[in-house]
Amino acid sequence: MWWGRAVRRVALVDCGPSGIGSDTAMRLARDGFDLSVRRTADDVDGLAAVRAVGRRVLTTGVDLGDPDDVRQWISRTEELLGPVSAAVTIAMAATVDSDSTGLHNIFRAVVVRMMKRQEGVVVAICSPAQSCDSVGHDNCVAGTIAFCRALAADVRRYGVRVNVLVPGRCRPDEVAERVGHLISGRARHVTGAVLRMN
Repeated sequence: MWWGRAVRRVALVDCGPSGIGSDTAMRLARDGFDLSVRRTADDVDGLAAVRAVGRRVLTTGVDLGDPDDVRQWISRTEELLGPVSAAVTIAMAATVDSDSTGLHNIFRAVVVRMMKRQEGVVVAICSPAQSCDSVGHDNCVAGTIAFCRALAADVRRYGVRVNVLVPGRCRPDEVAERVGHLISGRARHVTGAVLRMN
């Protein structure tokens, strides 16, 4: 499988407004991934630090609500950096109920490519509990879990893994550490899992 090969690895990271995205990008860079990152206004310093690690970093302002824009982002990533073997996105409570959300668009587009290569892993991070009201957070969690469990069941036979992280009141670097574990070979048998962090 890809985690045991001496090849350049590429991860797609959707940086959300909580700081989790930039911390996750740094963790994956330290683990040897080149990165394609959807940046936000808060990520400038974090992405500069990632580049300092010595990894290649492609940044974009892609519209996650536009499926064509997302597909173009992934195509450009694979053209410039190589095949995407991991993808991480943050599901925000305000949008998770719609089929046009970034989470759905990213996973649907990237998983098709992973299935053809018979390898890959994607991780959905629910918006942290403190970033939204309790009803919105519960809806986010429920919608993300339902989507990802169904996707995991569909793609497992193709060697693609899908997991969900539900952060509580924990630090962004703690979430990034867990993401790194899920993407690594140490979790190669873990799919369809929902991991809750307090």
